[in-house]
Amino acid sequence: MVSVGKAIFPIHFAIINLILYFFHSFLSKSTELCAICAIIPAMRKHTAKKLALSLALALAAHGAYTLSLSDLKQKLRPKQKTQIPQKPREQKTAPVVVSSAVSSIPIENQLDEGAEGYTVSKTTDPSAPIVYFTRNISPEGLIAVYRALGFNASGRAGVRINSGEPPKSNYLRPELISRLVQNEIKGTLIDSNAADGGCRKSSYMHRQVLKDHRFSSAEDFVILDEDGTEKIPVTAGTNLKYASVGSHFFDFDSYVLLTHFSGDGTMGFAGAIEALSLGLSSGILSADSGKALVYSGGRTNDSTFQDYEKDDKADYRRRAQESAAEAAKAIFDEMAKKGGAAFITVLNKLSVDSDNCGLPAPSEMNDVGICASLDPLALDQACMDIIFTCPRTEGNSASSLTERIESRNGRHILEHAEKISLAGGKRHYRLVSLD
Repeated sequence: MVSVGKAIFPIHFAIINLILYFFHSFLSKSTELCAICAIIPAMRKHTAKKLALSLALALAAHGAYTLSLSDLKQKLRPKQKTQIPQKPREQKTAPVVVSSAVSSIPIENQLDEGAEGYTVSKTTDPSAPIVYFTRNISPEGLIAVYRALGFNASGRAGVRINSGEPPKSNYLRPELISRLVQNEIKGTLIDSNAADGGCRKSSYMHRQVLKDHRFSSAEDFVILDEDGTEKIPVTAGTNLKYASVGSHFFDFDSYVLLTHFSGDGTMGFAGAIEALSLGLSSGILSADSGKALVYSGGRTNDSTFQDYEKDDKADYRRRAQESAAEAAKAIFDEMAKKGGAAFITVLNKLSVDSDNCGLPAPSEMNDVGICASLDPLALDQACMDIIFTCPRTEGNSASSLTERIESRNGRHILEHAEKISLAGGKRHYRLVSLD
């Protein structure tokens, strides 16, 4: 049998098949797709079209023609005189990992002691929103803070997570969150497609990532912008006129946002406000990209948003941070018209890079715990206070993370959110420890 690809471009088809063989052997499917997509632009211009067509033909022919990957594996495998039967690999279930490097200092003492040059927003004012805290980073800890909120996830509940950029991002693992999502909230996992290059830019590749990351409900996972977008008016702010979310956002009656706290290259940090705005805004392949609107400060809704960063990085970040707060307020207010929202943030694997980075820098500090609140602004402020007052000891330093936040002026997100009255506009909070 003669392969279609072989009949047209024998050399290019062979090259593509060898590339596919390499990726298929060593990488997850989602990472394999990303790597392949990155190859074609790097090729010489006069062969790019042929290579692209050969790639399409090779993918179509995969598993059905004589030069498919399975055949290449057979041909490349050295011959053996005696075939020794191999025992099938046991399918192991990933254990639930409870963080073992969590600080033992009571969180109230840590915040009360504070840090030189830093002002903590913790208060005893009874009118301030409550932030619940536990050092127990486990399924039980998540359930405890959720129950403490007293939130009723009414109707159809959407649980937003960041599915994590392959191959090694610090996304919240299914074994940590599944009991909360399935048994307590009884919700549906949701997210939107990504803003720029990576493995979650399209819905097809995004679903492959979900499977690779072992989300058992990958097929039921709702990608909010998979079938179009809708506008939510922005009534307070200086940059955005509207926020663009996926049309499936309106399929839900209540929301829970599960967030992994980290640094971020543009925003300074990724927390509840970032998840509420960028996390729920439509991706870059949408006709009206909400993520592009946020990053560009309302100046464009397509991939050209990255051009603005080249002009003035400080101004670009300021506009993006303000737009994130403005989009967050618009989306939060829309949620409040229905069943409302709850916010839970896990402070572990505290890298300077967000979960949208496939190869994040390692954390230089111990895991901290879990925070939860009905107020995203108060929650982000509490998380920042905890990071900045973290005791510096040998092998435990928040310096890299605090430097990332300071160098990007990450506090400006909180300042602008307070100014436009996101969730009431209160940065002061009451801390209630569940430990």
